Amino acid sequence: MFRRYGRRGVESPFDHLRRDAVAVPHPAGTRFENLALRQQVAVLIRTRGSRRLRLEVWDRAFWVMLSQGWKCWREALAIVEPATVIRWHREGFRGFWRRKSRPGRVGRPGLDREVVKLIQRMAQANVT
Repeated sequence: MFRRYGRRGVESPFDHLRRDAVAVPHPAGTRFENLALRQQVAVLIRTRGSRRLRLEVWDRAFWVMLSQGWKCWREALAIVEPATVIRWHREGFRGFWRRKSRPGRVGRPGLDREVVKLIQRMAQANVT
């Protein structure tokens, strides 16, 4: 269902959602419903012959974005529970802030070896 998207000239599925959010009248979200049902059919076709659904990262991101932009998303959801989509959103939010606040190189940056050797030589020469 999804193509690979480049930086310019080709819209992403999320651009499509944002554009449709403005274009669709509030009471009749038939375009969103159609998009949601097509996405679910694509997942079912992809996992044909398997007992478990193969939901990829983009499928989860699709439902999280759709749940944020469309009030009636729960009625169109048939392949997973609405609580699952909410859990995906919470996990994504938690993961974002976990990566953002990862303890990487905290504090003062390290010194070059040459500077360290120079300091050691100066310390040995100055025996006061």
